[in-house]
Amino acid sequence: MKKLILFSLTILLSSILFAQAPQLLSYQAVARNGAAVLAGQSVGLQFTIRDVNTSGNIVYQETQTLQTNAHGLFTHNIGSGTVVNGTFATIDWNNGKKYLQVEIDPTGGTNYQSLGTTQLVSVPYALNSGNGVPTGTVISYAGPNPPAGYLICDGSAVDRTTYPSLFAAIGTAWGNANNNPQKFNLPDLQGRFLRGLDSRTTGGNDPDNTTRTAILPGGNTGSNVGSLQGDEFKSHSHNISTQAANGGISLNNFIPKNDASNQGTWNKNTSASGGSETRPINAYVYYIIKY
Repeated sequence: MKKLILFSLTILLSSILFAQAPQLLSYQAVARNGAAVLAGQSVGLQFTIRDVNTSGNIVYQETQTLQTNAHGLFTHNIGSGTVVNGTFATIDWNNGKKYLQVEIDPTGGTNYQSLGTTQLVSVPYALNSGNGVPTGTVISYAGPNPPAGYLICDGSAVDRTTYPSLFAAIGTAWGNANNNPQKFNLPDLQGRFLRGLDSRTTGGNDPDNTTRTAILPGGNTGSNVGSLQGDEFKSHSHNISTQAANGGISLNNFIPKNDASNQGTWNKNTSASGGSETRPINAYVYYIIKY
């Protein structure tokens, strides 16, 4: 009978690499055949992340061929191998437990033998939105390029299958990509200030919440997340005070009389001043959204 070769892998390090994209899970182990290490040998590996339990649905799977060193040690960044199934960057770490299954072919091929499946308890969950920030969260960012796992809120139309978690979170609230069933719009927050939603019909802080419009075609209107409100001055009036010196002309005398009732009108515009919009002092940042 052909002898089954067993391999023992000891996890030495598990850490998170915040690269540009995608985020990666670093896996380091020693390959052994019993007590003997597999030194200087090419090994084939398959990494599978399963949902909920050890035999749950595969949410991500990749393969890689690596070379062990003189001590049988190999290192691999899960998320950078040859993808078999899923997208590493879109794994929803917050939704259910996740399990890592490791398989190996000691000859460097693809005849994999399972080394077992282990629950990912804590380390990878920092990958989700960067330390637990929920998908769909919008934050301000002071750098020139968004970090991994985030997109700039520029109103772009993006693919629903590429960003399934983000689509599940915001849907078409910010636009339906001109009725494209495969896409949805990111929030367009370029040059805009944010305002907390107030859905109260009376006594609220936004008396015009029902007149809000869609920020892009197909987006939310009224008192809903994603709606837009144009700039406006609150209704007000100004008092006009006049004073006529001796021998001068009073405002009352200056108003033309146009009928026997001694009534008349006087229309006059002030000279224009100011800029091209109404705004407070501000500084630029990027608004970015977690996907």
